[in-house]
Parts: sequence; structure tokens; C-alpha cells
Amino acid sequence: MKTSAINFTGIKNTGYCWVTNTINDHKLMKINLNTQFTQENKKEYRNLIRKFPEYKNEIASDFANIEFQTDTFGNENHILMKLNGTLLNPTDNDKSVWNFVEKTVNKIKNQDRKDFVVNKSYIESDDCHFGLIYNDDFDRYIDSTYGTIGLFGNKELPLKYHDDILETMHNPDIVKGGANYLATIIKSINNALRKN
Repeated sequence: MKTSAINFTGIKNTGYCWVTNTINDHKLMKINLNTQFTQENKKEYRNLIRKFPEYKNEIASDFANIEFQTDTFGNENHILMKLNGTLLNPTDNDKSVWNFVEKTVNKIKNQDRKDFVVNKSYIESDDCHFGLIYNDDFDRYIDSTYGTIGLFGNKELPLKYHDDILETMHNPDIVKGGANYLATIIKSINNALRKN
């Protein structure tokens, strides 16, 4: 992972996390992928947000936070996809936002490990603390007061990672694994829609 500010892939400062929270019979699970756009990707993203301002990232305007969420209340299960905290609808007539999210997830999934760039100043910023889990303080999950942080498959983050947790959440192998998982979910949703 590079720590230089120079980036030629169109994205940088990409992070991933999986968080869960259970209160009584309500279980919430979120999978978040957060990335910053640079160069041409930034221009494309800004044009998309101009057309669909409801998807603007209020934490950091050059970032996109892609979230897959499940809400389970007893036997009821609700599945949601969001961009910057706003619900995505893959059945909208204009699929521009959905297609952009899919393209971004696949770009991260296929990016070479050596091309990941994470700026130390970003890791230490509020943009990271409140942007990785969109508009939510990451610290609430570190000490488990609000929920638990995991990597994949709802497994709690091993203690050995807790000291450098934000660096871990931006590790290329972890980010690529998370993007691969989200790409599989998006593909499943697309396949289900084609059958209907």
C-alpha cells in the first residue's frame, strides 16, 4: 500500500468494514465500502451528483460510501443498498446511480494491490472517522458500545488488529475482499431483477 498522494487509478483512501448491532430482536448489519475519487473519476462522480443531488456525500464531497445493509426484526428481514446514506433503487428507470455504484465496486475489486493509495492524514481525519460507516462515529464500534466491527462473514475483528484498526480497514487485501463480497451481492440483485 502506497502512502504517497500521487494516484493514477482514479480512486484512493479506500476503506471497508462490516459492523453489526443487536438490540433485543432487532439485528442490524452494515457492509461499507468508502472511497475517494480523483482525476476523471472525480469529474464523472460530480456530474452524477449534480444530476442526483440527493446522493451527495455530506461528510466529504469527493467520497462515495457504498453500503449494503440488512435490518432484521424477529422474522422480518429488510435488505437495503445505499449510496452516501440514501437508499438506492435498482429498478429506477434511470439506472445511472446504480450502474455507477456497480462500476466503482468492480473497479476496487479488480484494482492491483500495489495501486492502493492511503494518505496518513486521511486516516487521522474526521472524514475517515465519520465517513467509513457513513455519518456514524467509527469509535462507537471500536469499544463495542454500539456494535462490533468485523471483516467478513460477521466475524468480529481479531484483537490483534484493534491497535491499528483504521489502517486495517484500509488494507488492500481487506478492501479487495470486501469489494468482491459487495460485487457478488450486486450481481445477485441484478440477476434476480432480470428474472422478474
